[in-house]
Amino acid sequence: VAYEIVKIRRKRVAVADERIEIVTAMLQGIKVTKLNNYEDKFESRVAEARHREMKLIRKEQSVWGLTLVIRVFTPVVASFATFATYVLVSEDNIMTA
Repeated sequence: VAYEIVKIRRKRVAVADERIEIVTAMLQGIKVTKLNNYEDKFESRVAEARHREMKLIRKEQSVWGLTLVIRVFTPVVASFATFATYVLVSEDNIMTA
């Protein structure tokens, strides 16, 4: 699971770097951008890169959330299975409160 998170994070960082490079290029050439009316082109490129980045962030968070759910419910399921097995093994093993 950790390997999967690292793999997704590497992809996400690459996409974030691409988005930052686009914004940096636009800001460095702001006069040319404004003069030639390239704002819409840069805006669409940034939006597309951000969309890909958010897709990877959602995927990474889904894997992380699944990991947390498994970590929380594993002890509960193990305890339940242990007590159920104890009670079902013999009729003499009755648990009372």
